[in-house]
Amino acid sequence: MPSDSSPQSPRFIIGRSPVAPFSRVRLTPAVVTLVLLIGLNLLNYIDRYILPGEVSLIQRELHSTDAQMGALTTALFITYMFAAPLTREERAARAKAATDGRFTTKQQAFLDFVLGHYVQAGEGELDRSKLKMLLNLQYGAISDAILHLGPAEEISGVFVGFQKYLYEQSAGAAES
Repeated sequence: MPSDSSPQSPRFIIGRSPVAPFSRVRLTPAVVTLVLLIGLNLLNYIDRYILPGEVSLIQRELHSTDAQMGALTTALFITYMFAAPLTREERAARAKAATDGRFTTKQQAFLDFVLGHYVQAGEGELDRSKLKMLLNLQYGAISDAILHLGPAEEISGVFVGFQKYLYEQSAGAAES
């Protein structure tokens, strides 16, 4: 009978536990979320390093000098900087400027409230299904919201209509 210290004992098999030889690691939602966020962050930064990582290959192919490659890299980063997507704060500020004077004072105050929620929580706050909740938060009751903002159809139209200003290329150049 082999002793527990023999090389054939399960304790000496690399990669297996004598208690649960085929147990699996349980992935919790928190671990999965962390791995996804790390992966997305990595992908977010990869595009910025493609050109610097391949400068020598591009330089050989184009027969260019170090100065020319520096100029190309600078042009890429300047273009990237100006073409970068706007943050929610920037979108909200542009939309506020573009809607100034287009709505009543009370409607504008409500839209400012909505924009604050948009900046904090994201685009989900702009969904039509959130309108009732936002009105209740701001006014305490839908009936009070109607007294301040007008009929329900008008409130819905204002809520949906102002959102185009969040995504226009130049909110300041919106049609008058």
